[in-house]
Amino acid sequence: MDDSGLATSWLVAVAIVVGIPVFSHLADALLTRLDPFLTMRGAQHLGAWSKKQLSQPWYALLYSPPVGPLITNCNLDNGFCGLETLYLSRKPVAEYGKASWTAMLGVFHPGPLSSTLPTQRVHIVDGTTKSPTVSLGDLLPAQSLIMHGAAACTVISRTALITLLALSNARELYYRTGSAGLRAAYAGYNGSWYVEWPIGGLAVVHFSPHDRHTVGMDVFPPSTERHVGPCMMMLSGVVYGDDFIVGFSGPVLPGDWELEWRPKGYGSSPGSRHLLNMMGDEAYEIDMLLPKVSSAGTGMRTNPEVMKIQVPSLKRADATIYIRLKEQLIIAHALDCLPWTQLAWSIHRGMKELLLAYAQPMLNKHRYLLASTLQRAVEEHPHELEMLGWSPSFVRGSMAQMTRSSILAQSGHNADHVRVVTDAASLLWNGSDAESIENKFWRSQVGHNNNNFLEVSLRPLTVRNLTKVFVLERSSDLDCQMYEELPLELLMR
Repeated sequence: MDDSGLATSWLVAVAIVVGIPVFSHLADALLTRLDPFLTMRGAQHLGAWSKKQLSQPWYALLYSPPVGPLITNCNLDNGFCGLETLYLSRKPVAEYGKASWTAMLGVFHPGPLSSTLPTQRVHIVDGTTKSPTVSLGDLLPAQSLIMHGAAACTVISRTALITLLALSNARELYYRTGSAGLRAAYAGYNGSWYVEWPIGGLAVVHFSPHDRHTVGMDVFPPSTERHVGPCMMMLSGVVYGDDFIVGFSGPVLPGDWELEWRPKGYGSSPGSRHLLNMMGDEAYEIDMLLPKVSSAGTGMRTNPEVMKIQVPSLKRADATIYIRLKEQLIIAHALDCLPWTQLAWSIHRGMKELLLAYAQPMLNKHRYLLASTLQRAVEEHPHELEMLGWSPSFVRGSMAQMTRSSILAQSGHNADHVRVVTDAASLLWNGSDAESIENKFWRSQVGHNNNNFLEVSLRPLTVRNLTKVFVLERSSDLDCQMYEELPLELLMR
C-alpha cells in the first residue's frame, strides 16, 4: 500500500472513532429534544406506573408525555377520590420510583392489607414483587405528567393535600414564609411531606416515605384504617352526632373568658369554616362554642354550677374559661360523640385544648387503672391481636408493658403508642357500633360532683371513652388555615 492509501485509511479510522461519539451525542440531544421525558419513562422513575404508559408508534417524531394519577377529587360527600375509608401502611407495599407520588400511592390503599403482602421498599420492578390486587392508583384518573425541573410531576389539589395530611396524622415540623416564598414540612405516620412555593414559581409538594422500619422486623399490623369525614371534621374543629353538631373556636389570649353557645354561629368562625366549605359542607348549619371576655359583675366565679378550667393561650400565660351548666352539657355531648380511631388526630388546636381541659382530670384519676386494665387485656387476649396482624412475638412479649407505659406517659406524639393502646382497648369493647360512636358517658356526669367519681373496675364503656381522651392527648395541632398560603393546585414531584 502506498503512502496516500495508508493516509486515507488512517483518516477514515480517525473519522469513525471521532464521529461515532459525536453522532451519538447529537442523536441523544435530538431524542431529548423530541422526548423531554426520555429518562423518566421507566420503572426506576415511575415505579408500577411504568406499566400503565401508552405505547408510542415507532414512526412518531414527537412523543407524548407519560401519564400519572390526577389527585384532585376530594370532598366530604365522596371522600378521597371516591373513597370514604383509606388504609395506611407504614411503608410502601408496591414498587415505586424516584417520583415521590409513586411512593405516596404505595402507603395509601383502598382496602386493608394482608400480613402476607411484602412491605419492603422496591424501586425497580424485578418481576417477583407482588402487589395488592387493587391499588389506589388504579382508581385515580390518568393525566399527562408535567415536566418541572428534572422531575415528572402530577397535579394534586389543595384540598387533597390537606386531606392526606389529616389522614396520616401529620404535624408541622417547620413553616416559613418570607421574601423567598413558602417552605413547610410535615411529619406523618407513613412519611414526611415537604412544600415549596418560591416567589414567582410553582408550588411543589414532595413526599418521602419513612425508612426507619427494618425489613421483616415490623411488628405492627400491615395497615391502619382511617376515615376521611372524621379526620377532616376534627381538623376543622367540628364534632357531630345524631341531631347534634358543634364547632369550636381557636385558642384565646391570656385572661378570663366565658364560654357561650351560639346556635348556627360556626359560619362566623374566622378560619376553619372556609376549610369545611372547601370540603363541600355547610358551615352555616353548625352551632358554635365561643369564648367571650368575662364580665366582672356576672358572679360566675362564685356560682357552684360554673366550671372553671385552665387552657393554654396564644402566649405563655394560661387563660381561664368559666363554663355554665348549659355549655358543660354541650362539651360533654361533644365528648360523647368523638369518633373512634386507631391513630391520633391532626386536630384543631382550640377544640383539643378545651376538650382536654374538661376531660383530662377524669382520665388522670383513672390513668393507672386504665393502664393496668389494658395491660391485662393484652396478656389475656393474645390470639385476637395476632388475628389483627400483630406480630406474635411482640404480642406475647413487649406489647403488654408497652401499652401500660404508653398510657402512663401522659404526653408525646408517638403514633405507635396510640396504635397499641387503641387496639388493646378494642379487645374489651362489647357494645354496639352505634354506642361506640355516640353514648352518654360524659353527659351522665354533668351537674354531679365528679371529684369523687372513681370506678374501681373499669366498664368497657369507660375504657372506650377514656381511651378517646388518651388519643386527644397524643393528637397533633395542625393549622387548618394553611389553605390560605397554598394555591388551588400544586405539582407533586
